Amino acid sequence: MSPATLKVNDNVELAYLDSRAPEGSPDYYTTIFVVHGMIFMSGVFEKMLAAATKKGVHVVAIQHCPFSGSTPFSAEEFNITLTGGTEAECAVYLEA
Repeated sequence: MSPATLKVNDNVELAYLDSRAPEGSPDYYTTIFVVHGMIFMSGVFEKMLAAATKKGVHVVAIQHCPFSGSTPFSAEEFNITLTGGTEAECAVYLEA
């Protein structure tokens, strides 16, 4: 499954995997957004995505920065992940 991208703002694009609408496209269905942790990528959800449409569920797996397909960290953002940064720096980091 190939990721698509979404432009969040002028500086950030996020990649995501999308199971698409459930088979038979009912009028109403559940959509689940999943986000991986710092060690894994959204690919850990591929089996869930493959099964989702058959189970009547729509799943979107978001690939957060700096993982493959999403905007890489700047040197400043990477430093925040190492040091914890100030409250103001963390607020900017968390915008995406």
